[in-house]
Amino acid sequence: MQNSVLAILAGGFSRRYQDKEGQFIDKALLSVNNVPILLDLIKRGFQFYDEVSVSVNSLKRKNKYTLILKLEVNQPSKIIIDKEMKIKGVLRGIISTLKENQNKNIQFISVDRPFIDLNLLNKITIQEKGISLFHYNNGLLEPLLALYGTKFHFPHEIEQLPLSRADVLIRICPQILLYNIDSIIERNQLPSYLFANINVQSDLSIEKPSYDSTTIDLLKPRLIKRRDLPRISHNLIEQNSKELVYKLMENEHYYLAFLISMYLKQISKLNSREFQRLAYNVLENEYRYWLNENMNFLALHALQDQIKFCPKTYDQKKVKEISKLRKKMGIIPRIL
Repeated sequence: MQNSVLAILAGGFSRRYQDKEGQFIDKALLSVNNVPILLDLIKRGFQFYDEVSVSVNSLKRKNKYTLILKLEVNQPSKIIIDKEMKIKGVLRGIISTLKENQNKNIQFISVDRPFIDLNLLNKITIQEKGISLFHYNNGLLEPLLALYGTKFHFPHEIEQLPLSRADVLIRICPQILLYNIDSIIERNQLPSYLFANINVQSDLSIEKPSYDSTTIDLLKPRLIKRRDLPRISHNLIEQNSKELVYKLMENEHYYLAFLISMYLKQISKLNSREFQRLAYNVLENEYRYWLNENMNFLALHALQDQIKFCPKTYDQKKVKEISKLRKKMGIIPRIL
């Protein structure tokens, strides 16, 4: 893939993997076939991508990985520390990587996926202004296994918001190309472990039957496309901000309209009452939009955001809808 980066997200705490009474175990350095996962991904990455970068969340981890890579990998690999912003978690790692590699195609992958076939990822079609990613029949997405195009844009204002989830950027994206994992596995008779990640220690004992990766057919992906984003000023204080929010809604960019509303409240251009009214309307529209597109994962988060930011909307009808969406996706029921 030309002008491309394999971006490995390696900043997590691996809480589910830890032995409660033992020392911290770094999943990135777990051995699969006698090779640490991180090194294996990097070495395989250079077969398909121009560059490989690793996103971490601390200087200590950066120094440790830098030393290991210096000894074990001939090609230079970039280690990116999350930049200072209000956003947290995996989203901070993704945005830091996007800012560090502007105008490049960036294939993200979490470091706990030792079985993924990079030859398969390399077959994905690029959406210049959007994201290509995988999903399942039940509506679940793989937001940490996504390819971002060279012209993907996110407003800098969202860096000032207390966000953390990886699906934030998917929800604001104007073009989403969806590859169905269930269909790919069935059509190509592939082992399901290919898309598995390491959550608990027993996951490392997965049986791995052989297959021919060169003949994999990804099948025709589904495109979700909205109108391009309207121009957003670098200074929302000088822009007719409310008009922008309604313009975004008109173009079906509901979640971005919500984030801009949140930012306007933060800089005191919207009072609490105005924000509540806008937030409810915008998130209700986003929920229905994703439901209509059979994107249960994103519809669920839109509904949960509505309850979180507009608590007066919390009623038994919404509780039942959340439970219904979770059941469809096989997620253990809970409210928020």
